[in-house]
Amino acid sequence: MGFDIFCSNIYEHDILAGRVKGKPLKTINIPLIKNIQLGVTAVSDFNQLGALEDSDGDGYPDKFDDYPDNKNWWADTDGDGWSDPRNQNEVGGDTTGFVDLDANNDNIPDAGTSLDSLNLKKVFKLGKKEGITIFGFDYIIPLLNSKHLKIYHYGEFAKILDYGNGFIFPGFGASFFIFDLNLEYRIFGKKFLPNYFNYLYDSERAVIRGDSVVTKESQLKDINSAQGWRGELTSHILNFLDLSIAYEDIHGKDYNMGKSIHGKLTLVQRFIPKLSHAYARYSQTQVEKITTWKSPNAIIEAQLGYELSPNSVLLWNYKEYYVDYDNSGRIDKDDETIKSFSLGFRFKF
Repeated sequence: MGFDIFCSNIYEHDILAGRVKGKPLKTINIPLIKNIQLGVTAVSDFNQLGALEDSDGDGYPDKFDDYPDNKNWWADTDGDGWSDPRNQNEVGGDTTGFVDLDANNDNIPDAGTSLDSLNLKKVFKLGKKEGITIFGFDYIIPLLNSKHLKIYHYGEFAKILDYGNGFIFPGFGASFFIFDLNLEYRIFGKKFLPNYFNYLYDSERAVIRGDSVVTKESQLKDINSAQGWRGELTSHILNFLDLSIAYEDIHGKDYNMGKSIHGKLTLVQRFIPKLSHAYARYSQTQVEKITTWKSPNAIIEAQLGYELSPNSVLLWNYKEYYVDYDNSGRIDKDDETIKSFSLGFRFKF
């Protein structure tokens, strides 16, 4: 038996995942059956709106908050530096603090009027936590295991709670010479999105559009059923580099997110002292057409690992992804390319 536990942020612990795998039939002396590996996976985002930064903790995300460092104020409709009134008493004349006497800048004092009639700035406020959970079951059956050729069959079932489900069946994998090959058929039901918790999830889980917030979950209700193939080829080059390329083509009625492409280059050498690993990868997922390498569904990642000791590794991470803020369909502005660097540690016990 083996297990994995994942938490994306120990401080926030909004996203948790776990996986258990093993060979429960290993004691049964039946060819093929005794080597079946079974796995169960579950992932939850307990607070999708946690993606929206709220520095002062007043419930108004920084993107909407005109006073992101002051939890007592959040809106300034006319931009004059004085806060909008928060309640009817302030409109009626209680100007204690920094309440604007003319919040909508119409040159008419607000006293004696109602908040509704002022047409003040609409500010999104975080409500109760909105969670989503996905669980899955998978199996692997080795079919041939020789020195020069390995072939196995696999399948998977996944379910988004309160929404749809998807299958991988059949799936086949092979290892021969310097190549690893996977080919699988995917079947998606309505209200199902594969690879839901993907590399882009941090930027997709809650997105600001205009004066409202759209969660990734809200997109599920409009997704139709679809099916198609996915293939991946990995080449091991001179025990020095691994190059992987994957392509997915899914079709369905009114299904416009069927194409995905992935590429990964991994350095597997051991002649650079203390370098534990290095890789770079690019992916563009669930798009109608792949016409440009910069899109809201694309991401570039790279990581270097430096071995501090046999049990600890210093990690350097780079990430680049794209946000279409002006809904133009293109990533053509500097602020629409998001780049980040980070350092971390990995410990082995």
